[in-house]
Amino acid sequence: MLAPVVLILPCWILGPPAAAGFSGAPPSGGDAHSVYYQDKVAVLMFHHLDETFRSPVTITPRQFEDDLAMLKAKGYHVISMEQFRAWLEGKAPVPPNAVLLTFDDGYDSFRTIAVPRLKKYGMTATNFLIVSFAERPRRSAALSYLDWQAIENLYREGFDFYSHTYNMHDLVMVRGCPHPCGSALTHRLYLSDRHRMETTQAYRRRIQEDLFAAKQALEQHLSAGERRHEERFFAYPYGETNADVVAVLKELGYRWMFTTRPGLVTRTSDPVRLPRINAGAPDITAEKLEQRLRSLAGRHPALP
Repeated sequence: MLAPVVLILPCWILGPPAAAGFSGAPPSGGDAHSVYYQDKVAVLMFHHLDETFRSPVTITPRQFEDDLAMLKAKGYHVISMEQFRAWLEGKAPVPPNAVLLTFDDGYDSFRTIAVPRLKKYGMTATNFLIVSFAERPRRSAALSYLDWQAIENLYREGFDFYSHTYNMHDLVMVRGCPHPCGSALTHRLYLSDRHRMETTQAYRRRIQEDLFAAKQALEQHLSAGERRHEERFFAYPYGETNADVVAVLKELGYRWMFTTRPGLVTRTSDPVRLPRINAGAPDITAEKLEQRLRSLAGRHPALP
């Protein structure tokens, strides 16, 4: 029996559906110069929301609501994943200052905290799930994840969910690193009972099985009603990828994959390395997030 050395480190979406079209005029409620970028999309990344729990990927409910209020006040347009896909395919435009909200890992705080606030502001978001966690949602006394009932209910309301692997959101031992520091998705495992590394063939089979299991479970659970789910988007754990992962994802029908590299998405962006902007760290206030968005757009505001 193989005994790889791993360290498991687990890293919300749509209220009323957003209108598919827009007038083409600069957004209301923004600054005097409210168009910061056009024909581009800023993809924001969040993880967990909690009042007291502390981690590098956890922010408070108030901080999240401040972000949403800032986006609305400054003239940003939050779009759905469906709109984002139509734009990538050249089928429809996006409004100026387009923003796509994404969450990783599938924390239950998406349902309990994020969704009510998203609905309040008429915004949408997408959640990339560690799919196996939906079957065992209570991971610890402090952390719970969305179960299948919650995911299915939210999907029927119009929220979207995609894969963040089935069960490969782990850090593993990597040669030259004294502690687990590489993604299990992108690194061969060290087999401690055999005192050797996993073979290339075994590694590829392992990631094939995991990514297929995630795709199969999501499509089975989310294709029963009027909205038929298609697994076309993927978020890499820790933003890491390699040629084998990309090849397997393409074989499974995925077309667009997200990293954690900051930047704005354009239609000419590499579809297997789409950038995202971290908005879910405790030190990233709404003001800092706005500054980051304008900086990436090449619009540098005068800071107080």
